[in-house]
Amino acid sequence: MKKIFAFTLLFAMFANADFSNEQFEIKSPAFSQKNVPAGLITMFFLPAYDNFTANILVQKQHFPANLDAYKQMLIKQTKSLNHTVIHDSINGNILLFEYKGMQNNREFHWYAKASKHGDYMYLVTGTSTENGWSVQADIIRNSVNSFKLKGKGEKHEHSH
Repeated sequence: MKKIFAFTLLFAMFANADFSNEQFEIKSPAFSQKNVPAGLITMFFLPAYDNFTANILVQKQHFPANLDAYKQMLIKQTKSLNHTVIHDSINGNILLFEYKGMQNNREFHWYAKASKHGDYMYLVTGTSTENGWSVQADIIRNSVNSFKLKGKGEKHEHSH
């Protein structure tokens, strides 16, 4: 497990993203994502609140089925963990999915955006404690919702 975590952190460090705030900016090492296999692409952290560091994860997952099948899979997984789905909607090739539940004896809140492209799903998930959600929800939603696939043209044709 430690090896997987170390690989994930190493992989996240080399994702193509620039970061800037009031105090500094940094450019990540540049490399082509074209042939990167499925897995964690990058991860961002918010300041700690309620003894938890809320985070935003970007993952690429091999999933050749359609977006509705992906939504049904997420609902099934969420229910199997006794978590509660708060909201789900499909608009074009975008799925928004929000849920909450207990994990490690704490109540958490998740907000996710899945973008379908070919045989892959790009999943962006924001995680916070339920207490932290009251303070960090807008920050997390804005970050997750800002995800766009370059040159893929995210369509917004219909809702479910």
